[in-house]
Amino acid sequence: MTAHISILDNPTISNNFYEVLCYHQKRLDRGRANTVCEPFTEGWAKIIDKQLIFDTSPETAASIFRLIAPIIPEVSSQVFHVSLCFTPTDYSQLKETGLQKISQEYLERLGYGEQPYIMYRYKETAYPHIHILSTRVDMKTRIGIEDSFEAYHSKEILYQLEQKYDLKAAPFQSKSHQEIRVAIWKALQNKPTDYEKLNEELAKTGSVYRAKKIGRGLVYYPIDKLGQSKQPYWKSMDFKEIGFHKKGIERLFEVYKSQLPETFYLRSNLEELFPQPLQHYFNLPSK
Repeated sequence: MTAHISILDNPTISNNFYEVLCYHQKRLDRGRANTVCEPFTEGWAKIIDKQLIFDTSPETAASIFRLIAPIIPEVSSQVFHVSLCFTPTDYSQLKETGLQKISQEYLERLGYGEQPYIMYRYKETAYPHIHILSTRVDMKTRIGIEDSFEAYHSKEILYQLEQKYDLKAAPFQSKSHQEIRVAIWKALQNKPTDYEKLNEELAKTGSVYRAKKIGRGLVYYPIDKLGQSKQPYWKSMDFKEIGFHKKGIERLFEVYKSQLPETFYLRSNLEELFPQPLQHYFNLPSK
């Protein structure tokens, strides 16, 4: 079991109730339609619990959050947004109600047990995970909930819950996760400059894993003998600590592009600007 607090990359979105609610609403809609995320199983996204939020639509829920816990200038980050990740073994043993109970206990121990919240469950990756959206403004005292050592307390609580419920360790210790780390590292040695080239390098190393952008995110997935994608998928955010998340990988692409010879850039830019021979544009005589 692992936890990622404030998991959205964009700090503007992460500190805006409406934007975070829209982020989840889009995922819920995709989960119901089962179209954009075609490889994922039906019903992979749903709300499994909520407290003091009678309507979870983005407009109404954002208004409720602001009404219950109004904006306080002293609290720089109003939004509490956390993702709790479980192993497939945990999910099969505990089922949805068990995961919900553990998530509620996590909130209680971290100091958010009486706060308004919405709890989302997702199963589109290898590891079922629960996102919880709440507010850092105490609804009773109207002051900010102490969060100076929130990350430390979160890890301590996770360890206690793992011991209490006999939960498996973080997914980063799984065999597949280690294989993906090694495969991506090997593929990056040849400095690919985009996802297509990254997948080409992955193929050259003999890896069965590939990278793919889905919506605004990035996932890693295995392929079968015919080269077709198959489940499970791994979110690139699971690899953020080593820089293999979407922003990290794309940052490397830019670095590798900047290291290319200037002649390559000149040639490619000219070809893009002038698809026809230069004589065509400037009436130059042909050699």
